[in-house]
Amino acid sequence: MPKLTLTISIVMAIFVAVNLEAVEPILSIGKQFPNHFLYSPDGRFLATVASPYLELLDAKTFETVWYINPAEGDFLAFSPDGLLLAVYGEASGIHIWDIQSKKQLKTIPVQGWRVQFSMDGKQIAYMTPGRVFVWDLDLDRAIFETQTGASQGPRMAFNPNSQFLAVESDDTHAILWDLKRGQTIFDVDFSPYYPGEISFSPDGSLLAIVTRRRHVVNDNDVYGLKLFNPATGEMIYESAMKGGTVSDIGFTSDGKFL
Repeated sequence: MPKLTLTISIVMAIFVAVNLEAVEPILSIGKQFPNHFLYSPDGRFLATVASPYLELLDAKTFETVWYINPAEGDFLAFSPDGLLLAVYGEASGIHIWDIQSKKQLKTIPVQGWRVQFSMDGKQIAYMTPGRVFVWDLDLDRAIFETQTGASQGPRMAFNPNSQFLAVESDDTHAILWDLKRGQTIFDVDFSPYYPGEISFSPDGSLLAIVTRRRHVVNDNDVYGLKLFNPATGEMIYESAMKGGTVSDIGFTSDGKFL
């Protein structure tokens, strides 16, 4: 059985790889103020960005694959196929790197936050203060824009075929946008609840949104779970839960359980 590893950031200048079977460190590498590190989806690489450099490590040997200095950015995002890496968080823009050629493909001239690739890797969603955008990497322009007043930064999710984007547009609203048709499927006001975690089923036929009741006096917060048909925007199921905390949601790989 192959070793299972977990990467943990400790204090500012070190990241540690941990063997989950033995629960013991297998490697500790000192870094100068690492801002973010991230495994590629295929598990081949470990990327780390620390002002002013970007480094890509082999996830098995932890040897340096390539090293860029200077490199601008504070955070990282891989495309689902692991071939592209976005470095972002600086005013200089969102920088898109090709993993195989080790070249920077383009810079999107915006200071973006919460960058996320579409499942086909052709688009990225990002937020700026008060707005959410989708940038088409082939057209090299924004194809979608919406306002957001979400106090914690909007949650967003692409569906598996990259046709739809669900986004928390403000503290009580969520929008489902059809990127291919260029139209809004729904704009739902969940008041007095506010939308939280968002997830599509693996086949894209369901959209799950967790909501939470604001201004609850006691500890029994009220959560809601709502399921939508993304193609029509119809809500097909809803339920309420009291107490506890919902921090994340996700479907099983067969889409039968949430």
